[in-house]
Amino acid sequence: MQETLTQVAKVSATVFTDVDARRLAFQLLAIGLAGAFGGLVYGIVTLFESGKTERAGVWSWEITKGAPLGWYLCGQMAIGAGGAFAAVFAILTAGHVAHSGTADDFSVSPIYWIALCVVGGFVGNRLLTGVGLNLAKQLTNVEHKAERAVTLASEATRDSADASRRSEMMLEVVVARDLVTAMERHHSEKRDIPEDLRTRAEEYLNKLSSYARSFPTERILNIVLANLKFELGRKQEGVDQLRVYLASRRKVKEPETTDDAAAHFNLACFFVSLSMDDHSEQNMTEALKELSNCLRVAKSLGEKALELHLAKAENDTDLGELRRTEGYTVLLSSFKNSS
Repeated sequence: MQETLTQVAKVSATVFTDVDARRLAFQLLAIGLAGAFGGLVYGIVTLFESGKTERAGVWSWEITKGAPLGWYLCGQMAIGAGGAFAAVFAILTAGHVAHSGTADDFSVSPIYWIALCVVGGFVGNRLLTGVGLNLAKQLTNVEHKAERAVTLASEATRDSADASRRSEMMLEVVVARDLVTAMERHHSEKRDIPEDLRTRAEEYLNKLSSYARSFPTERILNIVLANLKFELGRKQEGVDQLRVYLASRRKVKEPETTDDAAAHFNLACFFVSLSMDDHSEQNMTEALKELSNCLRVAKSLGEKALELHLAKAENDTDLGELRRTEGYTVLLSSFKNSS
């Protein structure tokens, strides 16, 4: 580095030795003014070529992009002066090639070196701007990739946590289902539910209710939770649980499947039980309506699905009272004839 600077200093001393400063200044001024004038003329021509446009109620020259006219013309003059020095540099370089090593070698002229510096300044300005824009673009791309990586990592973490919580939920549901089966057995034998069984069932009711807020469209969770509430004597809450489940599936535009058919079938059983408690015709009507919804969904899923749910309707003990009604007979006949 030190050797390079020394060499530049020696060349500069050689070039500027015995230079007529006044003549050099005149030459530089002539080049600069001539180039600036050319730039001014070009700037004026482009003004008229672009025309005027209105921005926020103010008319301005289109080519200036909203910049003050004076500054635009000064910029064109500066570019013109740079262009003049570029032309001089090109001419002197051509002379250097033609007369290298002779007395007419223009590369030893101060004008050559000054023109070189001016042209270098313009080229460097353009080059550095391009480099800067390219660097900014690369940094932006890196930033976007980093943000995307963070987003993907966050999604992966969330999915992992969701999968872990879902696994825990399924284990709790299995235990809760066993509790439901135990309570159903006590009810079928017309025995009271033991206190320890009730306490444990209440504990799991709270657990499953928490999971239901996170997984509102999970079939087995919501059906077991509804049955748990029903067997604990919270029969209306059981009905509401299944209706919220069905509404949640419609909200996220889930297609009707066997999950919906199962929920409607359970609702039919619930309403039959409620009707036996209060001898309400309305509850029996609701039971018939839910059974109809169950068979409608099953029919849309195919002949085998319909046959399966028709068999359940004819054999499930929870629908015993409903099967004694005329409405049930008419309903099943309509679906059997359509299958």
